Amino acid sequence: MFNYQNPDISRKVKCENHIIRKHTFIPVGIVLVISFERTNIITILDIMLLFKHIFYISLISLATYANACNSSEHHSVLSHYNHAEKIFEGKVLMIGHKNKKKQSFVDKNTGVKSIFIKFEIIKNYKKSKVKEQIIIGLLPNLMTDLKIGCNYLIYAFKDLNQDFLVFEKGISISDTSNIQKHQFLFQIPPEHNGYIIEYSKYGRKWAEGELKNGLAVGEWKYFALSGELQIKGFYEAGEEINDWLSFFHTADRDYHILNDIISGIYYTKFNSYKVIKIDTTLKGIYKNQLAYQVGNDTMVEAFFYAKPIVSKKIQFLNGLRHGTEQKYNEKGDCMSSYTFKNGILEGDFFELHNIRTLEKSYLKVEGVYKSDKKLSENHLFFQNKTLIRKKEIIRNGKTLSS
Repeated sequence: MFNYQNPDISRKVKCENHIIRKHTFIPVGIVLVISFERTNIITILDIMLLFKHIFYISLISLATYANACNSSEHHSVLSHYNHAEKIFEGKVLMIGHKNKKKQSFVDKNTGVKSIFIKFEIIKNYKKSKVKEQIIIGLLPNLMTDLKIGCNYLIYAFKDLNQDFLVFEKGISISDTSNIQKHQFLFQIPPEHNGYIIEYSKYGRKWAEGELKNGLAVGEWKYFALSGELQIKGFYEAGEEINDWLSFFHTADRDYHILNDIISGIYYTKFNSYKVIKIDTTLKGIYKNQLAYQVGNDTMVEAFFYAKPIVSKKIQFLNGLRHGTEQKYNEKGDCMSSYTFKNGILEGDFFELHNIRTLEKSYLKVEGVYKSDKKLSENHLFFQNKTLIRKKEIIRNGKTLSS
């Protein structure tokens, strides 16, 4: 075994003295309807149109399925290690130019042009050969100040829509602050065999599983900084297979804040956020409750799920989504379902979105994908479980006029 020491907070807030603490600031006239990784915007004008028998919802999808991995969901070194095709320290030999065809490419996910970078590999951390020269694509809108002759730490990933490897940014070897965050990587021997555990800065398990010849195999678990189970699933020769489950957990950004309140850092810094009581014996969905004082007001926040609750289930085959991807609310209701075939959207889909301004009302978006293109889409408005209105948005791959 190899060891190295290195919360979407779901909370119930009780505010005394009639002070309501808001954690998200929303412009007047806009309601944010959250469905896990997608964010949809329904304006007040849309609601008015509903009742005038003109149904139109502005649906803005922020999710992308171009990349097979889920490394963006977890920020441990091991998560990035497992999802990278190659990891190396490389010296920049060439920086491409957007106006030169052989030195640039158009990112098929965004339609934005970017450039190729040529490296000479100085050190191998995963599936790379020292002194090998490699050309990889820099993802668009992530332009960094790469300099010819300088060395960078590179995590190179496969992209389903490209026939070459890509990377998000290079971490300068001379940038000691950022390089320090990757110290765990430098402790992993190339082609390592054995069980491996990474611990977060809070001393809790962050990721664990087995490597065989440097590739993830068997069951792996990834944990939130709070210690809650966040993701688990299986690998075969470094590729995700079978069912992968994600769980509701205390978001890392919120756990940072809660930890600083509990440890007294906030009180020392701001002379506020004084801890009144910590209860770790709650009954119900949450295990912990924190009461603290801000001025004359007492804030009460519940966090840390008492038991794992599935938020997402994805089926994989050879590292690609293959089967269904379903997302759930805390009650276990399926809120969305998409079907994939070898990483490509194919078949029926639906999403459910609560409309917070209308009691017992929700929007169902349903349709069909064919070869990763949306063939049809319909919007169905329900109130008290009764279909009130239906609007066809896309027919035969073409958006209909409103």
